[in-house]
Amino acid sequence: MRYNNQWIRQVSPASSVSPASAGNSFYYPHSVGLYNDGGKRYRPSGNIALQWRPTDKLEVYFDGIYQGYRGRQATDNLDVNLRDWDSTVQQDPTLTNVTLVPGKTDQAAGFTKTGGVAPQAYRSTGADHTNTYQGAVGAT
Repeated sequence: MRYNNQWIRQVSPASSVSPASAGNSFYYPHSVGLYNDGGKRYRPSGNIALQWRPTDKLEVYFDGIYQGYRGRQATDNLDVNLRDWDSTVQQDPTLTNVTLVPGKTDQAAGFTKTGGVAPQAYRSTGADHTNTYQGAVGAT
């Protein structure tokens, strides 16, 4: 899933913007990125019921159930910070090829960002495994 951060920011005063006609008072998302959460789940299960009546006055029974869970999941995330400066090189982002939404002077439609904070990505994975057993034995 592609996303735009809900934190809308104005251009940093320290950022270089071109073309100059775009100005430096427009707004854009703090970051954009990709997010994908997926996996497979499997729930094995079974039950059994046995009855035996050896005489008219005796009945023996056994009931049992089994249920399990198997899950493997992965979350992938890519986040491109469009606004913050990079403290390792002490540089604000440079915004070039800026286009504004037609008829608006304060809303970016698109631009190319260089410098600033580098894109960040991660993958988080997990594997789950459970088994539950329950049984009952009795006679009446």
